[in-house]
Amino acid sequence: MREEKIVHFLKNNPSPQPLAELAQTFGVSKRTIANDLKAINALGKQACFQIINVRGKGYRLAISNEVQFEQYFSQVEKNLAEGIRDPQERKLNIELLLLFANEYMTLNQIAETLNVSLSTVKSDLVEVKQDFIGMNLKLTSKAHYGFRVSGSEEAKRLFIIQLLRKNLARPVFTPEYQVFSERFDTQKLKAFLIKRVADLQIRVNDLVLDNLVQHIFLLVFRIKQHNLLKEQLDLPTIQTDYTQLAADIAVYIAEHEQAQLTEDEQLYLSRQLFGKIVTLNDVQQHRELTKAVEQALTQIDHKYQTAFLADQELIDALTLHVAPLLQRLYVGRQLENPIIDDVYTRYANVFNIAFEFIEAIRSEAKLTLSKDEAGYLAIYFAASLEQQLQKAKDHYQKIAVICATGGGASYFAKIKLEQIFANAKVNTFALAEVQQIDDSYDLVITTVPLEWDFVAIPVIQTHALLTEKELYQIQQDLLLIQDDTSQEQKLTQQILTLFSAEHFHVTQETDYLSLLKKHGEQLEQTGWAAQGYSELVLEREQLVDTIYHKGVAGPHPMESKAKRECIDLILCHDGCQFNGKPVKLIFLINISNRHLVLHKEISRLMIQLMEDPQLAEQLATIKEFNQFLYYIKKLIERG
Repeated sequence: MREEKIVHFLKNNPSPQPLAELAQTFGVSKRTIANDLKAINALGKQACFQIINVRGKGYRLAISNEVQFEQYFSQVEKNLAEGIRDPQERKLNIELLLLFANEYMTLNQIAETLNVSLSTVKSDLVEVKQDFIGMNLKLTSKAHYGFRVSGSEEAKRLFIIQLLRKNLARPVFTPEYQVFSERFDTQKLKAFLIKRVADLQIRVNDLVLDNLVQHIFLLVFRIKQHNLLKEQLDLPTIQTDYTQLAADIAVYIAEHEQAQLTEDEQLYLSRQLFGKIVTLNDVQQHRELTKAVEQALTQIDHKYQTAFLADQELIDALTLHVAPLLQRLYVGRQLENPIIDDVYTRYANVFNIAFEFIEAIRSEAKLTLSKDEAGYLAIYFAASLEQQLQKAKDHYQKIAVICATGGGASYFAKIKLEQIFANAKVNTFALAEVQQIDDSYDLVITTVPLEWDFVAIPVIQTHALLTEKELYQIQQDLLLIQDDTSQEQKLTQQILTLFSAEHFHVTQETDYLSLLKKHGEQLEQTGWAAQGYSELVLEREQLVDTIYHKGVAGPHPMESKAKRECIDLILCHDGCQFNGKPVKLIFLINISNRHLVLHKEISRLMIQLMEDPQLAEQLATIKEFNQFLYYIKKLIERG
């Protein structure tokens, strides 16, 4: 933020500004201003400007393209006007600044950098201190100097990685980090790693490779800032291949970054490699792991009525991923996941599968999988489900499309459907020609209500003009039919039937787990869920909570106990909290294991709620079920 202020100042003061006066204006040292100017110039290349030193006079702004600069400058003005107003983002930026700072930072410096008041920073530091304690670090202060972070270098690096993976909308870095980030060639490092792991016959997937690149990037930066590991590392026995790769990386860093890795730094790097990749030296061990993966998928397919075992690519990918994952679990070093919040919200339907999968792989050992690690596994299962969708579409070879009178609407529908069902023959019929459709057809899609009963053929009703929304809905309805062949309702209709006045509650209670226990037990007592439902919901929440953005929560049990499917909706008008997260709206989900597609659509509906800018206002006005149902229907109609 201070860099933006410097650009703004120089834009409005075109004459050269001496370094000492700039330092005095912004309340920092001349060295700090000099570093800021380097960072600004590194970033200014894309915005077509540079800060140049006029000998004997000072620094001024030089613009090479007025149009591109003005686009950048308008955003600078907007940022300075707004500051960082989101409390969570502001707190995370403060933590990053303190971790990257090699010197003490005063309250004034933090406030100035983030463009907020001193009182705001003081308030934020209460939570910041607690976050550091949770990472085995300590925020210390010294009169007239400010604040700095104390603790092990290893703990600092771990916390920095976690913060960087939060993907902040407006990250604020130190000038030194910005300069280093602009100069460091991550693509060259990645190419080097790909070649070396291939030479050493080491297997690594793309997600883990990116994770490793980020760790090496940070390692080099910390070394260049003279932040070295001083603590004695407690390392497991490491295979030769990991040691060799660490040594190769050390040579690369010395050659390309002019940074020398100490013995402790190489050991630290070896441990990162040990927890992220797997060697292929032991063929028998690889076969046994593949067999264990297949056995685990057999159990999951039986329970959830899926077809994961038929997906050979999934088996290969999971085997490759699970080997280093087990290493990490045994030594207590789990990966962080930069996209975990998005994955967790969108694919809640397969998170239970991820936990059950790893439990089945190593049932003899109690291994606790983190939310981040489960997210990596969930991505594999979600991708396989999408592939199953494609196979479901390939199943339909002959499709009848019914329109009111045929003509242009029929032709339009035919063309759009042929884009989805590439291998199918699509024939169109007017309503008067329905009797011509025989049992040689696999699917009927109609744009008008039908009185004709197609006993053995699935029927999907849609709109006359097929938009992207309708095409998506047809595909989801097909998957729902695959989930349950007796299901005749459209997916959106089935979601709506899960809500009822009986299962709508407005509460002033503030204890999240007590609410779940109370309403879970009510579902058991009224015959909607089997005994044990409430206990399994609480077990799931205490393992990894299901509280998402804007206070929307979607708790569900570790395994289905549904007798009759429903969603128990709880509106917390006074709000409650769990694990430091606010809770305003609870979807207590009670559906069958086999309805993974339905669960995915429930998650999609919750995402729509979270993306609605009017959500808070809407929830504040809803007092009864009909108001909620009207709001949900409008949301679904908007797609």
